[in-house]
Amino acid sequence: MIVSSEYLMLEDYIKAGAVDCFPTKKLAQEYAISKGWVSYDVERIERRFERVWIVAQHRCGNKIIGTMRFDMYTVLTNKIDIRYGVEHRLTFECKKLLN
Repeated sequence: MIVSSEYLMLEDYIKAGAVDCFPTKKLAQEYAISKGWVSYDVERIERRFERVWIVAQHRCGNKIIGTMRFDMYTVLTNKIDIRYGVEHRLTFECKKLLN
């Protein structure tokens, strides 16, 4: 389970409506499959007053930037970018500082 306040930018994207949140895991899995992601790429998010599910992929291993280590998730947004006639779903990486 992810606490949204611990990960950089995640809560901001959810508040802005850029990330689709679902009340159940089954709904999140169906949405992930419809967008080309696998059904196990869903994560439970604990927000201030609710628990919801989003489509996100945990990155194995920590990302190291300089001397800092981060735990990372790639999160699917509901924004679409069309390049050369092909639709691309935009994603972003949310990070949690580990050290």
